[in-house]
Amino acid sequence: MTEKLKGIFAYFVSTMASGRTLLEHEEKKKPLGFFPKLYEGLVNNLGAENMEALAERRHDSEWVLNFTHDLEDFRRGLLIQEAYPEKNPYEYRAKKEYGNKAYAEGRDLDALYLYTQAVVAAPQGGKDLALALANRSAVLFSLRAFHLAADDIRLALESGYPEELRFKLLDRRAKVETHFRQFSDARDTYKELIGALDGAKCEKDKKMRLQRDAQKMLDFFSKAPSVYNDPNVELRPALELPKVSERNPSYPALANCLHFRHEAGRGRFAVATRDIAVGEFICVEKPLVSRILPEYAGSNCANCFKSMKAPLPCPTCTKVMFCSYACRYELTNGNLYPCTRELLLYLLLLILFLLVALLLIYFFGSCLYWCCSCLQQAHRTVHLPPLRV
Repeated sequence: MTEKLKGIFAYFVSTMASGRTLLEHEEKKKPLGFFPKLYEGLVNNLGAENMEALAERRHDSEWVLNFTHDLEDFRRGLLIQEAYPEKNPYEYRAKKEYGNKAYAEGRDLDALYLYTQAVVAAPQGGKDLALALANRSAVLFSLRAFHLAADDIRLALESGYPEELRFKLLDRRAKVETHFRQFSDARDTYKELIGALDGAKCEKDKKMRLQRDAQKMLDFFSKAPSVYNDPNVELRPALELPKVSERNPSYPALANCLHFRHEAGRGRFAVATRDIAVGEFICVEKPLVSRILPEYAGSNCANCFKSMKAPLPCPTCTKVMFCSYACRYELTNGNLYPCTRELLLYLLLLILFLLVALLLIYFFGSCLYWCCSCLQQAHRTVHLPPLRV
């Protein structure tokens, strides 16, 4: 008997030994649904005092309805909104420790996965996020994902990375800038590195080695005929969009093979001026309004919708994520975060519905008032003959 069959057999033996029938077992496997979950949550959180009060007046239907409506768990259960889980410091610490262990053992991909979970769960306002980002930047650097490492380093330095450890990130950033031929930026970073080593918390031999290497690079830059940032180097992969072969000069989003015409009785319409090949793109346009679907929130950027390899977190929740520093800054600029923006959107929609309802009431109420006035006036002016029996 295989191990899988042994496991299945043991599972059904334990099920039968529990005394449950097969029907009860199948019913337990079914999803509860909304109202059973609401009922279960209320019963589990009522408490002894509320249970006694409910037992005493269970025959008073009106009292039971008012009592249930005032319960906090009942109100919270009826609150229908999209969930944005908060930061979790315990999750952050656990994932960070597991990531440290994986990185020390040379399991870079496992460390990247664990550090990413720590980055997403890290609370804002302290050095936790900065430490998780710094650790992940080391993994990304060893994996040669330099553009992702650069984003982690930048956000870590902005998030309160400890001054005594700052030299680590500066050394890594200088190497990334040199790789991308951003020599002017690298020279400035090496100068900053030498200054940061004065208060660095590390062994004396390591400090001397870093100072020597940094000074060697500065000497190299001083002897170079010119120090510049190469504008032709792609610092990050370009956004890949479908390409339209020839653009329409009047409508840049459309291909040149499409033209608009107008005919009486038919109106305005588009026609093709040549055969269109199967799979050929004829229109590529940036949407006026866009929103990521909830099932893609953990795998795609909330701003550009690209798939993510080392996501950067939303400052307030663990659901919204970004593929790069630029996308994070673009969507969170002004401190209006996406999860906060969603709440404001719901409030605005609610206000809009209320205004529409008031307008309808006002409009139909005015019409009803006008009809009643007309009927009343007609009743006063029209004299019907007396009824004869």
